[in-house]
Amino acid sequence: MTQSSRIPHIHHAKLGGLHHKLVLESPRRIHYGNDFPVSGNVLLKHLPLLRGINSPLNAELFGPLQVDIILKGEARIHHEAESRAEIFRLCKEVVTIHDGPFRAPADAEEVLHFSIKFPDLAAPENNSAIAAVQDGDGIWNFRERVSSVETGPLPPTLEVLHNSHSWGTFGSTNLHTVTKPAIKVHYTVEARVRMPGIDVEIVEADAASGGAPVFYDQPRVPTAIAQRDQTLTSDASQRFTVQNDGLRPTYEQPHGLRNKTKAFLKPVDPPKFIFDVNFLGIPQHAYIGQPLSFAISIEPDETSTTRTDPDVFLDKCTISLIAHTTGIQPAPLKVVKTKEATFSSARPFSREDGMTKGIDIGVLSWVPTTFTFRNISRNYKLRIASQFTVGTQQLSTSRDVPLMIHPPLELDVSRPADVEDDPDGLPSYQEASRSSAADFAEDAAEGSAQVPSYEQAVSGHDHGGHHAGSDHGHGGFAGGFGG
Repeated sequence: MTQSSRIPHIHHAKLGGLHHKLVLESPRRIHYGNDFPVSGNVLLKHLPLLRGINSPLNAELFGPLQVDIILKGEARIHHEAESRAEIFRLCKEVVTIHDGPFRAPADAEEVLHFSIKFPDLAAPENNSAIAAVQDGDGIWNFRERVSSVETGPLPPTLEVLHNSHSWGTFGSTNLHTVTKPAIKVHYTVEARVRMPGIDVEIVEADAASGGAPVFYDQPRVPTAIAQRDQTLTSDASQRFTVQNDGLRPTYEQPHGLRNKTKAFLKPVDPPKFIFDVNFLGIPQHAYIGQPLSFAISIEPDETSTTRTDPDVFLDKCTISLIAHTTGIQPAPLKVVKTKEATFSSARPFSREDGMTKGIDIGVLSWVPTTFTFRNISRNYKLRIASQFTVGTQQLSTSRDVPLMIHPPLELDVSRPADVEDDPDGLPSYQEASRSSAADFAEDAAEGSAQVPSYEQAVSGHDHGGHHAGSDHGHGGFAGGFGG
């Protein structure tokens, strides 16, 4: 139990205190647009005035009660070198869930359900201009006028550290001790409880947290648009040259001391094998929850001097997802995820398979989607690093290709941010408010549990309360490729 649940709160109001705590029903859900409302419960408990230890007054609390739910968002850019911050107010939605009489006996608990949706657009930003007008007496009058109003979609939940504080993937990072993030987009929901005219102290159980974090991303994509964009791919190629004596047929290779000495004293140029590696169908668009794949083929060149084409093996293909976030200088560049892709077989490229191997990257788990909002933008690229073996020689290549990441398709069922059953079970780079993977284990039965009691909620055994880290907690929910 937390300290607040073990030690009585000493009230100074005549009727004691009305304690409240907000508990989300699905604290791990990523809300794509306003497809699912943010829902939960406000737990209320009347704790009368304590005259002495364990001596409560059994006074009933009665009077007008107003409970509002506030959903708000904020984007913040922290310029470390200049010790200044840019702050953008993204949204503020208010819903009243109770406005009327309220009666609560001593130590009684009440539960108020709430549901609130994200707005369609971010709050508008007014751009103003100063106009100077000189009157007949030669006096200048300055007037401010609105020159334009900008609005746009809400940006996804995001947190980026400065390059100097970037520690790769954050599976083992304790973010209670890190410095201020360079860029942060976050959304919270909180309850505002009032009893006007009543001498009772309103106590918010987790006032210091600033509200329960809510994870947001852009609206889901219609299937027809995704099907069109998924046909947009790119190709790339690279030529390799291999030249060594190992490419000679076995019967042409020198055997015995005399032949080896002769070959050493009168060297002959070893045969040369030239071939192109083609990367086919590299995706330009990716969708959360959808698989990614492409193909690698080889094409021997006719200028090769080998008698027969040697075997070419694909040893490995490593895929990295790299995020580039603008808003500060220098713009952070971060490897979000790296994994070994699987391919069709370990056998060499063969004509039976069209000299081609299919490369399976895996299912893309959640990362903040590609976006631009005011001074902040988020873009991605895929880094494809491959290694081949020809004879005794190993060859490597690496190339970066742009990748636009989109929300899930409209038909997809919303998946929790820390889903643990992705095919590759790799840790994901989570840009949301978490502190450690252990925080999520308690929520396995999310959605099916009953509403916790007030004591359970404030002690952290609510199975639905928020697990807020000091900032964003890239705390390592298991995910597919991405995250």
